[in-house]
Order: sequence, then C-alpha cells, then structure tokens
Amino acid sequence: MTNLKHLLNIWILEFFGINKAFHQKNKTKFVFMVLGGILLSLLFLGMSFGYSFGIAIVLKPFNQLKLLPIIMMVLTCLITLFATLYKANSVLFSFQDYDMIMSLPIKTTTIVASRIWLLYIMNVLFAMIVMIPSGIVYAIFESPSIWFYPIYLITLFLIPFIPIILATFVSGILTFFTARLKRANAVSTILTLAILVGIMAFLYNPNMKNVDFSSIATQVTNSLYSIYPLTKLYMLSITEYNLFSLFLFIAISCLAFLLFVVLFSKIYQPIHTLLYTSKANANYKLAELKQESPLKALYFKECKRYFSSTLYVVNTSLGMILALLACVAVSFVGVDKLNESLQIPNLPLYFAQFSPFVISVFVALSCTTNCSISLEGKNLWIIKSSPVPISTIFWSKIAVNLTITIPVILISATVLSVSFSFNWFQVFMTYLLPAIYAFLISLLGLIVNLHLPLLDWKSEVTVIKQSSSVLVSLIVGFLILAAPIGIAVYLYPYGSIMTFGIISLLLVLITILCYRYLMTKGVKQFQRL
Repeated sequence: MTNLKHLLNIWILEFFGINKAFHQKNKTKFVFMVLGGILLSLLFLGMSFGYSFGIAIVLKPFNQLKLLPIIMMVLTCLITLFATLYKANSVLFSFQDYDMIMSLPIKTTTIVASRIWLLYIMNVLFAMIVMIPSGIVYAIFESPSIWFYPIYLITLFLIPFIPIILATFVSGILTFFTARLKRANAVSTILTLAILVGIMAFLYNPNMKNVDFSSIATQVTNSLYSIYPLTKLYMLSITEYNLFSLFLFIAISCLAFLLFVVLFSKIYQPIHTLLYTSKANANYKLAELKQESPLKALYFKECKRYFSSTLYVVNTSLGMILALLACVAVSFVGVDKLNESLQIPNLPLYFAQFSPFVISVFVALSCTTNCSISLEGKNLWIIKSSPVPISTIFWSKIAVNLTITIPVILISATVLSVSFSFNWFQVFMTYLLPAIYAFLISLLGLIVNLHLPLLDWKSEVTVIKQSSSVLVSLIVGFLILAAPIGIAVYLYPYGSIMTFGIISLLLVLITILCYRYLMTKGVKQFQRL
C-alpha cells in the first residue's frame, strides 16, 4: 500500500507537471502557467454552470428538473469515456520508461494499479468540473432535501468508474488489432475517430423529432436508461433519496472497478507482451531517393509526424470532422425543421447571418501548431542546424494546420451555401471568415509555442494535452472568437455587410501583425531555443 501511494504521488507530480512547475527557474513563466490554469478552470466551470443553468430554465416550467443531474451525469460519463480512450494507451500500455519502471523492486500489480488510479484521478477532475456547477444549479432551482448534498458528493466520485473500465477495454482491443499492422497508427487513428463519432451519432435519437415537449422528458429518460442503465439507480438515489438504489449504485460501481483493477493488474504483463511483441520485417528494400524543395520536404516531414500520432490527430482534427458532419446533418434536416424542433424565433435568419461563425468556432479550436515546436523535443537541434531558413520551418508547420482545416472549410461552406441558398455576401463570408481564422490560429499557435516550449517531455500526452502552450492557445482561441461575435451582435442592426466587413478587416490586421511578429521576433525566439 505504501508503494502504491508513493508511485501514485510520483505519477501525479509528473503527469500534471506539478513538480516541474514548482522547480521552474523562470518564475514569470511559472506564474503565467498557474494563472492560465486557474483561468481555464474558471472558464470551464463557468461554461458548465451556464450550460446547466440553461437546461434548468428549459426544464423548470415542465417540472422536469430531475433530468438535470441525470443529463450531466451522462455527460460526465461521455467525457470520461473520451478522455480515457485518448489516454489509456499512453498511460497504461505504452508509457515511457516502461522497462525501467518494471525493473523496480515493486510488484507489477502495484505499478499497474497506480497507473489505473492515475487515470481515475484525471477523470474525477473532469467529473468535478461538470457535476459541481450542475449540483449548485439544481440546488438553486429545486431546493432539495439535506440528504441531496452528501449523496450527490458521494456519487460524484463513483461516476467515472464504469466508463474507465469500458474505455480501457476498447482501447486495449484497438491496440491489439492495430499493433501489428503496417499502417498501425493510421488504422488506430481512423478507428478511434470512428468510435468517437459513432458514440455521438448513437446519442442522436431520431425519435426526438417532431414531438411536443411534454413527452420529451419520458423519451430523454428512456434514452438515457438504455444508453447507461446505472442512470436509473443514480436518478432514484439523487432525486428520490432511495437508499437501496444508492447502495446498488455504490456497490456495482466500486465492485466493478476494484475487480477490474485486481484482474487487470494480474494479467497486465501477458497483455502487454501480446500487444507489443513483433518481428522485424525482412523484406526491406532501399528505394530510389527523391529530392524535393526544402519547404515541400519539411511539409511532408511534418505531415508524417502529425499522422504518426493518434493522440495528435484525434485531439486536433476531431473538431473539424464534427464541423463537417454538423454542416451535412443540418443541410439534410433543413433550417425550417430545425427551427420547428428548437422553437427559436427567427432561427433561419440568425443562421444565415452568423453561419461564418459556425464553422469558425471549430477552426479556432483546431490548432496543430500550438505544440509543433514542443514535439520536436530533444531533436530540435537537428531542424535548427538544417540549412533552411527558419521561416520555411514555420511555413511547413503552418501548412499542416491549413491542410487539416481548409478542405473542411471549403466543403462545409459549400454545403451550407447550396443547402440554404445564401446570398452572394453570405456565401463569400462563409468561405472567407473561417479561412482567416485558420491562418490566424496557425500563427498564434506557433507564437505561443515558441514562448512556452516543452522540449524535455517523456510522453506525447504531456505536450499535446497538458502543456501550457496548448492551454494558452486554447484561451486565445476562445478570445479571438468571443470578441468578433460580441462585435457582430453589437453591430447587427447596421447590416451584415458593415458588420462582417469590420470584423474581417480587424482579423486580417491582427493576422498581418502576427505574421510580422513571427517572422521577426519569432525567428529570434526560435534561435534561442
């Protein structure tokens, strides 16, 4: 038990970068990282509170507030499922220093159990961000019994158990089927994206269409019960304070997780050996070497690096895939039917006016450059010593982000324009605004990463998901979206041409300034790394 506790402490200090942050020589950077983390946490908590508040306002008139904690509980399960699918492979199956850690005089079961508990702690943080604001909103609107608070708190820590088991099982199967394939990373990436998109498609209930709201509550409840049966026990525990249901919920969650930890720890080494044992390819033949221009060669190198990491691809391209699917789905459903379902006044008008922002939201949050310098890691000296201008290196990294975003922008804008018969200006802006955002976010991501590099990483997860560069660029992405949307709402009475003309000019001006900064001070900063 002592070894488990010590190992878990070490994993937490390493995984969340706590130890490194406290021993950071640059105190300004440390303060900046802490403030960024606090700001982002407050942002997510605020978003969760606003989302829960909005749902509560809708549910209150129909006396269906009991659905709020259930909806947020299912949302927490989905976040846990996604997060574990992302991280299970790197945390459990292919973590760095595997040989060194396994050679320690500590039982394998203890090491594996500590890694599983690390996954749990990570997911509990997500659960707290979602569930605590939701519980506050529910308490404000419903004024529940005093029993609600301890039951809600206890169940909050148990919600991630079952999703972690399911996601680890799926991740293990994915790793097993892709480990021996020639294009293992590509297949793994496609399968992971397919599973994530498939889960979202499964959650879409076609029976929810064309019904009056009084019957929606029953459909929602039945859908949630069918997706995840434990929601029924959870609902009875939280809203009706049924102690038997609470006991069953706790017993099933705890026993399943503890059994999973024990069994997985016992069979971990045979599974790991099975997954990663491979033989060398004896048919290797040296083909003719091709010579390309420096930019083209670096671009292909960046693309190869990008698509070699499932985590990198899923983390930065899932938003664009969802944007494409959302545009196609909306075009099939039609604005009129969407308006009929959502019952939002003047929805077609708003949709036509603000459609450029619909695609831009996904573009601004899909940035491959915010960790592209960090991913060079200890090999950065190789690219720095190569006889190519630094601006060419920057362009090769920007080109990868444009490769991911521009094709989706073109297809999505075309689908929306054709489906909803936009006028010429709306069509023009639906292409132009997301394209500006694609270029701007590429530049901003690169600038942020140049000033917040993380080169001594041991796991890609640390760079792609947890680095301060990614965190800051995410905040910047929100800000460059929120400000123009605020301007658009304020200038809306003056007409769309004036509104989007001013916004476009401002964004182009910022893009030019960022480009000039990158090619002058950014080049000098790159030389100092």
